[in-house]
Amino acid sequence: MAARYSEIEEYIMNKIHTGEWPIGYKIPKEVELCEQFGVSRSTVRTAMLRMVQDGHLKRVKRKGTFVTAPRVLEDTTVFIESFFNEMFRRGIEVETEVLTATCHHKDGRLKELAKKFENGDSRVIKLSRLRYVKDSFDKGPIVLTTSYMPESDAFLFDYDFTKASLTKALNDHSKNRFSLEKEMTARPLESRESHLMGMKENALAMLISSVTRNEEGQIIEISESIYPLERNKFVWKLKL
Repeated sequence: MAARYSEIEEYIMNKIHTGEWPIGYKIPKEVELCEQFGVSRSTVRTAMLRMVQDGHLKRVKRKGTFVTAPRVLEDTTVFIESFFNEMFRRGIEVETEVLTATCHHKDGRLKELAKKFENGDSRVIKLSRLRYVKDSFDKGPIVLTTSYMPESDAFLFDYDFTKASLTKALNDHSKNRFSLEKEMTARPLESRESHLMGMKENALAMLISSVTRNEEGQIIEISESIYPLERNKFVWKLKL
């Protein structure tokens, strides 16, 4: 049986494809869709968030959600699914352990990272998480992710990231992700990383560094995700 949010996505896509809801059309409010489909607000938000991420809808602060033109891919594009989307597609539930959720002064390496944020904050928020396949804690984490956000995003401390999604937390405060640039590097695990992940030091891992921007081109998140190759598989999808 299809998830309820899929019904909402299909309904919206049908409206778009038939031209009933053209580009720029303001779609019904969340509460109206809740009543129409008899579902919770979180179900409607899941559907809308997925469509925003796919480029079919656009949220405008204090105005609503509008139909937009999907972003055009280059003739040849290589991309990797996000961790959450890949796990969701495969029907795998994930558990999260939060290692760090604090503000740090911009010194040393953080100072270099912080230069990328377009603000004058003296500190940056650091959020480190280990992710496990549910009920497979004994097999060790499959990824260690460290995210950096500007100190002005102090609302993040109101969230329990063992359960909450960072993407949702940012979206809740109109920090919508618009573009994502990733850089991949294969390298051995360092001592602390191997200890946290329960692996031998120098075991090979994939480091994926990401820079996320909003529609204005401002950086809203910098992250580094470390995937031990013994526990992960990567699939490249090409549009030719």
